[in-house]
Order: sequence, then C-alpha cells, then structure tokens
Amino acid sequence: MTQLSHRLHQNVRKKSQSMPFYFALTGTIPKIVLLQKLCYILITSMRKFFLLFLLGFSLGCLVPNSTLAENKSLAITSTAQVDSVFELSISQQGTAELYFGEITPMDTPSVRTASQLILLEINSNNGERYQVTQTTSGALENSEGKIIPLENLKFKTSSKKSLESATADFTSLTPESQTVFISDNQSANDTISIEYQLTIPPFQAPGNYTTLLTYTVSST
Repeated sequence: MTQLSHRLHQNVRKKSQSMPFYFALTGTIPKIVLLQKLCYILITSMRKFFLLFLLGFSLGCLVPNSTLAENKSLAITSTAQVDSVFELSISQQGTAELYFGEITPMDTPSVRTASQLILLEINSNNGERYQVTQTTSGALENSEGKIIPLENLKFKTSSKKSLESATADFTSLTPESQTVFISDNQSANDTISIEYQLTIPPFQAPGNYTTLLTYTVSST
C-alpha cells in the first residue's frame, strides 16, 4: 500500500508538476506569436509609410515651381499704328517727258511714236479700288501759237497685274479728264505703262510743240 500509494503520489506529483508547466507553455506561445505578428505588421506599415513619404517628397522635388506656386497673370496692351498709303509716282525706268523726235514736214500725215513709255507706279494699302486719270492743258502748241490738234495725240495703256482695265488700243486725248486705268478688286500695287503716238498734219509749221499732261490716282 505504501509503495502503491507512493507511486500514486509520485504520479500525482509528476502530473501536478507537469500540468502547470504544460498549460503555461501552451498559454504563452500564442501571445508571443500575436505580438510578433503585430510587430511585423507595424514595422511593415511604417516601412510602407516611409517609402510613400520618400516617393511623395521626391515627386515634390521634381514638380516645377511654377505648378506649385500660385498662378498670376498680367495683361498689357500692344499697339502698332499702320499709316494709310495711297501714292502715285513715275518710275525711274520710264520718263517724265514725252519726246517724239525731230519731224520733217510732209505732204501727208506722219505718225510718230514716243521714244519712251510713261511708267506710273501705284502704291496702296487701303484695300479700295482705284483709278488713274489724265488731263491735258490743251493742244500741242509752239512758241508762235501754231498748234497740233489734241485728237492727233493718242495713248494706250497696259498693266503688270490687271490686264482687263487697261486701254489696249490707241485712243485720242480729249480736253476732259480721261480714265487710263482702273484697278481690279484686289486693289494691289501696280505699274501702269502708257504709250503715246502723235500724228503730224501735212505741212505742219516748224517749232517745238508742247502740252502738259497731269495724272491723278483716286479711289473709286
């Protein structure tokens, strides 16, 4: 009985000694694992947060200051004045004087063409159509008062850009103002060529015969 009871006692003691140790061991392991997991999650979260912070800081450094700063605008007025141009001039390639040369009187009319053309240059930027007219002071007259009739002086015109409004055939001058050219709808700068022809009557009295021609450009 004694031995049995001793064994039982030993057994009980062993059980009583081992059982608290067992429960203490099984109760501590889950807490450590949980703590480790919490620490791992916390460290991982902090690492992600730190990486995101570094990424945001890096992107912030790369963004130009103009996008980060407040946008401000300032308006100014730019002004340029363009003057209107509407000019008529005689080209240096032409002549400012009509010269028909020395003429020998004959018993029949003789026709002479001026040695050079009159070249008129028109410069315009107003966008309006224009016309060129000519007027004369009268018939060609010498110092003795002898005349060559005005209808004996004829002209025709041509244009570098607009051929429709030119005077293609020789036309006699008249005492009234005559239109020698009308621009097209584009109203571009142009150069007008005017050719003159003079018919000398039979047995015309000698002398230098002159008349004055005046050219005018105006909007139509």
